[in-house]
Amino acid sequence: MTATNPDKKVDFEKEWPKVTAGFVQILSAIETGNGITQTEWMAHYNSVFQLAIAQHEERMYVELSKIFEKFVFGQSKKIFAKTNGELMLKEYLKLFGDFTKTAISVSRICRYLQRYWIPGNLGKTPQSIEVREIYPLALVMWRQHCFDPIKDKLIPSLLDILDQDRNGNKQDKNLIRNMVQSYIEFDKVGSNEGQQFYEKDFENRYLERLKHFYTAESTQFLNANGVSLYLKKAEERIAEETHNAEYLGTYHASSNPKIQKALDESLIERHMEALQADFLRMLKEDQNEDMRRLFDLLHRVTNGLPSTADTFQVYLIGEGSKKVAEQKARPLKDALANAVPFVKNLMEFYDKYYKLVQGCFSGHSLFKTALDKAFREIMNQESGTFNIPRLLNFHIDSIIKGKEKDVSTEDEIDEILQRLVNLFSYLQDKDEFFEYFRKALCKRLLSKTKQYNENGEKSFLSKLKAQSGDAAIRKLQGMFTDVQDESINENKSKFENFNSGSSKVGTVDLDVQVLNESHWPISGTQKFPLLLETQLQKCQAKFQEFYDKTTEKRKLQWLYNYGTVTLSARFTNSKLPIQLVLTPLQASILMCFNQNVKLSFEELMAALWPTTTARTVLTTSQNTGATHDMSLEEILRFAVQPLVYFKYKLLSKEKDEDPKKEDVSRSDVFMLREKIPAKKLPRKVVLPAGSAKQIQVETAEGRDVVLKQREFEIDAAQVRVMKARNRLDWNQLQVEVINILKERFQPDAKMLKKRLESLIDRKFFERDENDPKILLYIS
Repeated sequence: MTATNPDKKVDFEKEWPKVTAGFVQILSAIETGNGITQTEWMAHYNSVFQLAIAQHEERMYVELSKIFEKFVFGQSKKIFAKTNGELMLKEYLKLFGDFTKTAISVSRICRYLQRYWIPGNLGKTPQSIEVREIYPLALVMWRQHCFDPIKDKLIPSLLDILDQDRNGNKQDKNLIRNMVQSYIEFDKVGSNEGQQFYEKDFENRYLERLKHFYTAESTQFLNANGVSLYLKKAEERIAEETHNAEYLGTYHASSNPKIQKALDESLIERHMEALQADFLRMLKEDQNEDMRRLFDLLHRVTNGLPSTADTFQVYLIGEGSKKVAEQKARPLKDALANAVPFVKNLMEFYDKYYKLVQGCFSGHSLFKTALDKAFREIMNQESGTFNIPRLLNFHIDSIIKGKEKDVSTEDEIDEILQRLVNLFSYLQDKDEFFEYFRKALCKRLLSKTKQYNENGEKSFLSKLKAQSGDAAIRKLQGMFTDVQDESINENKSKFENFNSGSSKVGTVDLDVQVLNESHWPISGTQKFPLLLETQLQKCQAKFQEFYDKTTEKRKLQWLYNYGTVTLSARFTNSKLPIQLVLTPLQASILMCFNQNVKLSFEELMAALWPTTTARTVLTTSQNTGATHDMSLEEILRFAVQPLVYFKYKLLSKEKDEDPKKEDVSRSDVFMLREKIPAKKLPRKVVLPAGSAKQIQVETAEGRDVVLKQREFEIDAAQVRVMKARNRLDWNQLQVEVINILKERFQPDAKMLKKRLESLIDRKFFERDENDPKILLYIS
């Protein structure tokens, strides 16, 4: 909108010089201390108003831009005259601050022009001057005619101050902050004008200078001090520059990523190879703080971590393989004795690097994957006489039987069991672990001692269930259910009533558990006959009589290598009797020495099995009538070996040419010791049920059972897939079968092929006549 007053003529040539003088006085007022009065201000305002209504608006606007241009050009000369960078910067900030205040005063005098003429002419360019509001016009004039002529001297001076500060010569960073923040004033020129001005004239130069400074410093420092000190230095420099950016940066949100990228290029990417090469040393020397710093630095750059994670994985595999190889090289007895320490070592090894991943590497997925891959390889390596699933079971057995003196509270036991489950999760052949665990659980449940930790057993089963599912532990829970069945207590109560209200038979306190054979993994070699010592024989006969009278069509299978017999024995080096906890077989062996202090191996055989040959075929299942070829000589040898060579030796051999071999042969003669060779005797001695060689044989038997079970599982999986698909390529069948079975074990191609041929022979599948790789399901 434009107002006119045709009745009043205003002479522009006469009035404008007065206005110009007033504007110049106002612009110089702060610098000179000589401003204008209120009366003069109103006079200038009125003059502008009169010129505007006389339609001199465009000419006024052009002349006003020239006033600003001339003034700021003069100011640039004053700034440029300062030779010192800091003085130049101070002068620039002072004069710019003065100008912004006085230019606002000028714009207020031109308020009528600004309100009525400028809005209708925005964007037009009279005499090549773009129309905009008065104050933004003043800022544009400052930028064009003051800043631009001196920027090539001003900005380098500003950056020099920053470099001096980086070099430790503390500078007044408020000057730099004020200079950088002065760009925000130019946002009043237009949207993003200030940011564009900042990026074009300051940010690019700032980033280039920053990269130049840190490229030179980092190269020199790394060469002189090595990686360890350099990591600390780089971390400090990044923190300093991040703080500076936050303090100085007007447009921090957009500028900070560029600053960080420049730091990454200078401090990290240029030295990536040297930093990663030193990572292996950090691992070997357990330099956790260095590794944390290295991770924090490499995590900032693209593809900084994969190579380091690969190094981490290779290192773990190498160190873990050494531990497994050391265990593998041990002879039988040593391998058994070192089973628990080996597993403890593995747990500590895993815990150490799991904590490293969670702490130093912030749980990053690349390092978690590297840890998982490494332990998957370590845990599935060959470990000698006893494989790793078996070794894990030895340690579990030790914990639950209360043999670990350094683990006593429920929380400590629970923590150890969880750590064992962590290792278990990396096993490929979990079915093998479950077979060994099932047999060990069987022995623990049938041969309980006071130290047996039932809560720990249940806790471990719940952890296995969480890891592998309910189906994996169904057989294990079956044993627990059977051993806790109410019928056991009922039988005990009925037997006491049958036995005149007492659980004692003569002087022997008898407790018999009758269990369901189908739940328990009792091998055929454990179902041998035995002629018990007279007292034990009376106990057996009494219970047998009771059972035959109270049940129909059921037969008992006595297990002489399970359960416990507590004997009281006197030795010359103990004032009080010693309680010996043994299996019924071992108790029968020792009680043979009540009549003779010296007995040969053959005499023991004759006493225990008077009517049976050394190797015989016996019925091992009352329900199925299955038979098993067992060596009674071998059974006796395994039972006697701990009595001769255990820590607390109860028997000695008449001739023992090489005690270290711990061999028991058919020609040996045994004598009951008068004193046990030990510095300090406990009141109770719990002897192992068998020898290391027996455990080795049981391990081999367990492996055979597992392989047989795998055949059934592979057959079932192949039939299941083919029944659903009817027609399938052999390679695809292998893939689907492996996916089904991989949670229990990893079937190899040879076994898959063998089972396929068996199924074809049994008419489950047939091959396509035109393509033998295609299999067809026979319904």
